Parts: sequence; C-alpha cells; structure tokens
Amino acid sequence: MGIEQLLLERAQKEGREQGLNQGLEEGRELGLEQGLEQGREQGLEQGLELARSQVILNAKKKGIDIEVIADLVGLSVEEVNGILKKNE
Repeated sequence: MGIEQLLLERAQKEGREQGLNQGLEEGRELGLEQGLEQGREQGLEQGLELARSQVILNAKKKGIDIEVIADLVGLSVEEVNGILKKNE
C-alpha cells in the first residue's frame, strides 16, 4: 500500500466522519424545531380546552341552560355534561 493510497483512505475516512457529524447536527436541529412546534400546538390545545371548561363552569354557576352553553362553546350537550361531571 503506497502513501497515495493511505492519504486517500484517510481523506475518505475524514470525509465520512465530517458528513456523519454534519448529518447528526442537522438532524438534531430539525428534531428540536419539530419538538418545539409540537409542544406549542399541544400547549395551545390544552389552554383552549381549559378556557372552554372555565366558560362552561362559570356559565353553569350563573344558571345558563346547558343547551345554550353547548351552543356557545361549540360542543354537544353530552360533552358539556361530561366536563361538568369531571369538575364537580
């Protein structure tokens, strides 16, 4: 094996390692971005659900009819009753 062959093999090895490291870094960045986006979406959904539950509970305390509450929050009467039962 000559010097040229050794240098070529070394360069190939370094190139593979550099490519692997670059690919890993790009994968981490993409995964982090996707994770943050998913977390934001889940947080927003949970916040909206909590706000809707609070509206339902407050409306019920004020004596508003369940059918009216359901119409206002965009849920079925059964879903509203389920939320009320969970929060008794």
